[in-house]
Amino acid sequence: MTIKTSVFFLILFSLTGSAADKIYKWVDEQGNTHYSSEKPTNNKANEIQLKTTNKKDVSTAAPSVAEPSNKTKQLSNKEKLDAYLKKDQKLRAKAARKRKTCAKAKTRLKDYKNAMSYRKKDPNSGGYIYLNETKRQKKQRRYQKGIVRLQNNIKKACK
Repeated sequence: MTIKTSVFFLILFSLTGSAADKIYKWVDEQGNTHYSSEKPTNNKANEIQLKTTNKKDVSTAAPSVAEPSNKTKQLSNKEKLDAYLKKDQKLRAKAARKRKTCAKAKTRLKDYKNAMSYRKKDPNSGGYIYLNETKRQKKQRRYQKGIVRLQNNIKKACK
């Protein structure tokens, strides 16, 4: 069961209402799962029954001022469902940003590895000047530190 589904059902089971609240679940043409308190007109939807957590017998209990009406309870259910969907949308956006950051970090490492060179272009002759052994080793140590730094960035970004 996915985190999205787990959180959704946790919220749904915590809702209270009259005898039972109706929530509809359906899958659209793109394969996305939707939940709503209103039945969709053009989609085949499954009805999810929510049982109340209130132990009072609704038929014998006298209405009190402290208890909200059924309409108010249904509104609060819709608000809770909307809050869940909004939170889910934020989590999806955060995950997308994380994937993008991870991909950028991997690209930076790849580009850094490809950019390592032991030669410089000679501005006078147009040819190349190769580094001597001392300069090459110094550049290699600095290059290795850069690789470790970028690998650490990948570990941090791709957790």
